[in-house]
Amino acid sequence: MSYKLILLIFFIYFVNSKTYKNSKFALTIAAYRGYVLILIGLSWLIYVVRNTSGNEMLILPVGFILIGLIAIIIDRKLKKIVK
Repeated sequence: MSYKLILLIFFIYFVNSKTYKNSKFALTIAAYRGYVLILIGLSWLIYVVRNTSGNEMLILPVGFILIGLIAIIIDRKLKKIVK
C-alpha cells in the first residue's frame, strides 16, 4: 500500500470527524467554500485551455465551477432560513 493512499484515508477520516467539523477553522472557511471551489475550477480551466488540445478535459474544471456555484446558492438559502 502506498503512502499516498494512507494519506488520503487519513485526510478523509480527519475531514469527516466531528472534531474537525466543529473546529474554529472549519467554521471560518465554511462560508467561503463555494468561492474556493470556483477559483480552483477557474485556475484548472486556464491550465487545461493553455496546455491541452482536447475538449474532454474541460468537464472537470467546469464541474468544480458548477459545484462552487451550487455551494454558494445552498449557503445563501441556509442563511435565510437561519435568520
